[in-house]
Amino acid sequence: MDLVLVDTNIFVYALDADSPHHATARKALAGLPDAGCEAAVSPQILFELYAQITHRRSRPRPLSPVAAAEIVLLIRNESRLLIPGEMSVAYTLEWAVSRRKEGADVYDATLVGCMKEFGVRCLLTADSGFQSEGGIAVVNPLRGQRLP
Repeated sequence: MDLVLVDTNIFVYALDADSPHHATARKALAGLPDAGCEAAVSPQILFELYAQITHRRSRPRPLSPVAAAEIVLLIRNESRLLIPGEMSVAYTLEWAVSRRKEGADVYDATLVGCMKEFGVRCLLTADSGFQSEGGIAVVNPLRGQRLP
């Protein structure tokens, strides 16, 4: 099975029944096995998810820390956990510098670095800041895009 790195925003939409993107995100996640793919996550994605679903200022109904931790652990157990190593640091910095990424944009670069280290060639995201390049396909299900 091919690994697909699933970005935080896809999980957030899939968990939020009030989101207009809820059904699309859930369908994208459910369709991974049918496309011959396995969901992959990094620790950064899991911690971003925890932060997003417990954040009181950005969510009308944030989850409790206990409920959020249960969801994060469930996703971790149902996905391939990619723990970045030394190569991810090099790939991240190379990608960030070559694309003049600054400030918080470096966090997106860490996903690319992790993908390159583990040979992951597809990112499932709703983030319009990502573009397919350098052997990495970016799939945004909210725009009707499907896995390659």
